Amino acid sequence: MTSISLRNVTKEFARPEGGARRVLDNISLELGSDRFAALIGPNGSGKTTLLNVIAGLIRTDEGEIQSVGFTAAVPKVGYVWQNYRDSLLPWFTVEDNIAFPMRITDGTWKPGRELARKFLASFLPDVAPAAKTYQLSGGQQQMVSLLRAVASKPDVLLLDEPFSSLDQHRSWNTALYVEKIWREHPVPVLFISHDVDEAVLLADDIFLLSRNGGKLAGHVTNSMPRPRTLDMLTDSRHVDCRNAVIGFLRSENGEEAALKPTAERSQYGQV
Repeated sequence: MTSISLRNVTKEFARPEGGARRVLDNISLELGSDRFAALIGPNGSGKTTLLNVIAGLIRTDEGEIQSVGFTAAVPKVGYVWQNYRDSLLPWFTVEDNIAFPMRITDGTWKPGRELARKFLASFLPDVAPAAKTYQLSGGQQQMVSLLRAVASKPDVLLLDEPFSSLDQHRSWNTALYVEKIWREHPVPVLFISHDVDEAVLLADDIFLLSRNGGKLAGHVTNSMPRPRTLDMLTDSRHVDCRNAVIGFLRSENGEEAALKPTAERSQYGQV
């Protein structure tokens, strides 16, 4: 098993008017290849900053990040950015955007292009491999970004609202495909979503990040078996996890009446 461990990670950003704003405060958590992890919190709670810290794009002010069990000294990260349009290469075709990470690692285009065509046939059959990304809709562009991250066969997978531009049906079905790939090639994964059902459908552990200085408020444990299916959306265990997460989000907005699951749980904790 491979894992990424965060220990007491803290990050501050300078304020334009002077001083600093603490975005992440003493965050400790573990991402293992045996459990799919999601991250939920209100806007401004530091979710994307946490992904960028794990990816090595931002340095921490305090704390450390340890990687365990990887063959490479620096694990390869697959990242689907929230601003997915900016991450695509407009001078490349759709096929070559998906294949590009494999081109870097393999030194040749052929395997990546073959995999890209397979992905496109399965998930974007209405998109020509030779099309340019600026010719696609927002949802199609987001799918290309997601397929590229998966095609790169990463050691760690970071997903920042990867289905936000997809309609509900495609979002759920794409989520289940991501779960299928993850079960076949398990890696540490952290998935940000504002869709509670989506996060619960995918995750074993749902970490809750508070707006109050980027503190980790707890986590909800999902005991649903795998593989996950859309029928599970109405399962009582799914509903319990969903209600626990919604209760946390309501409390973040100052609402006192939090929804309670039927199962016993600690504050925003184990279900």
